[in-house]
Amino acid sequence: MRASAPTHTPAALWAHRAAPRRACAGASAASQRRYSRVSCDTSAVSGSAPVARRTAVLLPLLAAPLLAAAAAPAPAHAKGAPSGFNPVKDTQKGYAFFYPVGWQEVTLDGQDKAFRDVIEPLESVSLSVAPTTRASLAEAGTPQEVAQNLVAKSSSPQAKTELVSSSQRTDANGVMYYTFEFTSSARGVTRHAVTSLAIANGKVFTLTVGASQARWPKTADRLRTVADSLVLLGY
Repeated sequence: MRASAPTHTPAALWAHRAAPRRACAGASAASQRRYSRVSCDTSAVSGSAPVARRTAVLLPLLAAPLLAAAAAPAPAHAKGAPSGFNPVKDTQKGYAFFYPVGWQEVTLDGQDKAFRDVIEPLESVSLSVAPTTRASLAEAGTPQEVAQNLVAKSSSPQAKTELVSSSQRTDANGVMYYTFEFTSSARGVTRHAVTSLAIANGKVFTLTVGASQARWPKTADRLRTVADSLVLLGY
């Protein structure tokens, strides 16, 4: 499914740039009667040969499922994707983020990944990876300076972009991210969006997620969560 890329977005502008025995002794009489089939014979811990052989056989069988579970990959939620979201991870290109469950992947020109709500098409997220000569976001200025510059360049007589807020964060690996919230109006339609930017190894990563202004109050928290989920890998 191919869709046209949204216009006047920051992405386009940045493209250039216990023991057993003790336990048994402590059990109540009721408990011992209830579990009368369970042997509390002290020979189990005294080295009795028949019991020792059975123990040697059973322990590996009991331990195997536990070891397998410990070695199995953690589910997506355990890795950070909250309930209601799906993870996206590209180790080759070095990025990861997540998007709302129910959104469908689409193809957008100039975007590496894109997902869209099948009912509300203006609710979408896209991520682009483009070359840049900058070594870091700090070289471009503060979050406010960079945001104002992008807003100025994306506005035109046919489209108006207004900055709502700007901020920055740094992940556990020291990678810095700038986040901008803005509105963009064109052809009588206003879209409210959030963009997260990061730079590493000569590449700028731009993730933009948004919805119509009319739907924003209902979707803001969820979409801001998507924007904040962007993380660069291997840097």
